[in-house]
Amino acid sequence: MISITVSGMSGAGKTSLSKALVDKLGLKYWSVGKDYFREKAAELGIDIAEMMKQATPAMHKEADELTKQKAAEGGWILEGRLAGWMAGDKAFKIFVKASVAVRAARLANREGKELKEATEYIESRDKIDAQEFKQVYKIDMWDLSVYDLVLDTGRFDKQQVAEIVGSIAEKLIKG
Repeated sequence: MISITVSGMSGAGKTSLSKALVDKLGLKYWSVGKDYFREKAAELGIDIAEMMKQATPAMHKEADELTKQKAAEGGWILEGRLAGWMAGDKAFKIFVKASVAVRAARLANREGKELKEATEYIESRDKIDAQEFKQVYKIDMWDLSVYDLVLDTGRFDKQQVAEIVGSIAEKLIKG
């Protein structure tokens, strides 16, 4: 069985889509951010933005290897900004995106932040991620050519995104 990667920008809907796909398809779920880096951040008592600044090449390599292993194993929904890059041809690769304004509004609503603070966080996170991925991986995270499906989630609500992508994924999984 194939694995599916869900990559994308902060606040674009990676987690919501991933969880909806897990529910629809009954696949296992693993998040690079939540199951790997957020756990490391919690262990160190820092937030995820600081964790990403402090993440060592060895940490990235370990997370990448876990992603590659799970993609090759099949039957996983793998969520992470670079999961599609790491999975190679072992997975159906999805990238979700949305404007900074849409992503900041989602973050502000979800976490009870002021819109200005959420916008600054999104812009900072995009910049940090782009620099990190270029430095560590020599990858332009805005190069979407490796993905099988790219969807602007700013045009749809969570349920619509899940329905659109879920119908495609279900055809892939069930034939």
